[in-house]
Amino acid sequence: DVQRAGKTSRVPVFFLGYGHFGQVREDIEKFPSYGINIIQIEFGPNSVVREDGISLEVVERDLRVLDRAARSNVAVNLLLSPHYFPGWAMQKWPHLGKCEGGFIKYCIDAPEAKTVIERFLRAVIPKLRGHRAVHSFCLSNEPIYRESRDCQYTREKWIGYLRRTHVNVAAMNASLGTSYSSFDEVPIPANDEYTAPQFYDWCIFNQNRFAGWHRWMADIIHEMWPEARVHAKIMPTIFDRNTIAWGVDPELFAALSHINGNDCWIGYPGRDEWANNWHTQNMFYNLQRSMKPVPIFNSENHITADRSTHY
Repeated sequence: DVQRAGKTSRVPVFFLGYGHFGQVREDIEKFPSYGINIIQIEFGPNSVVREDGISLEVVERDLRVLDRAARSNVAVNLLLSPHYFPGWAMQKWPHLGKCEGGFIKYCIDAPEAKTVIERFLRAVIPKLRGHRAVHSFCLSNEPIYRESRDCQYTREKWIGYLRRTHVNVAAMNASLGTSYSSFDEVPIPANDEYTAPQFYDWCIFNQNRFAGWHRWMADIIHEMWPEARVHAKIMPTIFDRNTIAWGVDPELFAALSHINGNDCWIGYPGRDEWANNWHTQNMFYNLQRSMKPVPIFNSENHITADRSTHY
């Protein structure tokens, strides 16, 4: 809603801006003259959760950034970067390293990892609550969870999923055309093991588990700041067969988000007759809007290839 001449009218609002890293913090005051009114900055658990306590130094730093942003009429999307996981925790609990998901290099289901993430959120969200420059919280960067077959917590959850889904082993065998004598025998298929009878079950399990982890983080945030808007910058992995088992279902992410978080690309140069690869981005936007008719926030809009030298 916009106030004009004493009257309130509703008009479209467009957020246009840049991510991330250090320079945007320095340049906040310059952005309005460029027509820019949003940036993204980030910090993660490794900067806050120490083995011997909590440090809020980075939070205080970025609160000063938020104050400057508010004075400049620039909104800030805060990426909470759970992939910046403390090194001391990985050394203390080496079993956390039996999982791999792109940026996320630890077992998200392990109680030790969840404790670290929860301590992080409960330390930082109260400090940020209510700041008018905060546009939203991005729960994770390019989230995928593609390899956790050696993780005991994944194994336990997988067996529980099979029990809930198939009720008993006989029903499962009849459905899948298998001959297992117990749920414990069912292996977790590889990500490219498309013909495995349990491959569909694995994809659905991994998607539900990964979205559930994001919802868990969102719920903790909303305990402390109920009005906070959350999303995750998911990539269009759903379109490719070789990434279908990577744990990302846009419908499940839409359900837990206030905004359709997005990390898509149209990078130049394109292919065939097109100057850039607009097809995937527009397909993904359409898909996300069909899942939930809320704004799409492409907070890492790749208009050119990484490290490109093209003008």
